[in-house]
Amino acid sequence: MVAEPPAPGTYRAIDASIDDFVIAGDGGLVVHAGVGSDIELDTVHYESGVIDLGGATIRGLGSRVYRPMLAVGDGGRAWRSEDVGETWTTVSVGTSADLHAVGFSNFDAPGVDAAVIVGDGVLLHSADQGLTWTSRPLPVEGARLRDVQHVLGVGWFAVGLDGVILFADNDGLQWTAEASPTDRDLLRVHESFDAGASVLVVAREGELLLRDGDRWTAVSLDIEGELADADAWTLAMRDGRIARREFGTEANAYVPTDVDEPLPPLERIVKDSDPLDRDRTLLLAQDGRLILLAHTKQRRFCR
Repeated sequence: MVAEPPAPGTYRAIDASIDDFVIAGDGGLVVHAGVGSDIELDTVHYESGVIDLGGATIRGLGSRVYRPMLAVGDGGRAWRSEDVGETWTTVSVGTSADLHAVGFSNFDAPGVDAAVIVGDGVLLHSADQGLTWTSRPLPVEGARLRDVQHVLGVGWFAVGLDGVILFADNDGLQWTAEASPTDRDLLRVHESFDAGASVLVVAREGELLLRDGDRWTAVSLDIEGELADADAWTLAMRDGRIARREFGTEANAYVPTDVDEPLPPLERIVKDSDPLDRDRTLLLAQDGRLILLAHTKQRRFCR
């Protein structure tokens, strides 16, 4: 199943809140989408059109359910929404650096109002759900950070180019560099729901990093090409290819999977409300299409 965006463009970020999705990218494009059912996840569609945020390239979106939503992009620009992306206000974050990602702390964590923005040589912290921001010292000078995530019960993780991995406790204030098993560019960091690993990091080319306790392990993949995103069950390749891993198999046992039709270049795997669901995958393509894939018992995706 595919939902076509209401406006052409390059889409780089997506954020989910209950059944709603907000998608953004080049030219300040922000559009709304939804799924038909939180349980069945059987339909996906765009619900409204483009909201113009002044033509900036938006690279990151972040929120928590019942929390404000934040958008960040090039030139240190940031916006905040209280109504799941319907309206936006500009937020001053005190930098002109390109910003790539924003994350909120989990509900049950200390410092529950904390939010973190990362970008090129910058790491910003908010203690009031994104209203005001302060710069935090980088333990790796000039680190070009690409993603940030708070993992419940563990802490904050930020990753970036040249294998950089940073860690902070739940309040997100004091950051340290972790020993990274790779010097490859790291693009995404996710909470992992696979046994034995609490955090999963996606490298640009053929590698995943898993954190078990305080130790990172690099997992080499037997799939050539540039990764766009991954979770414990699915690899999304930049060129539109998909690979799947069965529950209980080795961490690198992703198998290329056929689809009914070739997929466009992919950007993100969408984290829906049930990360343990291994039977469905929702993808954001770079052209803004939302693609819902169902994994059948015959190991084939259907749309």
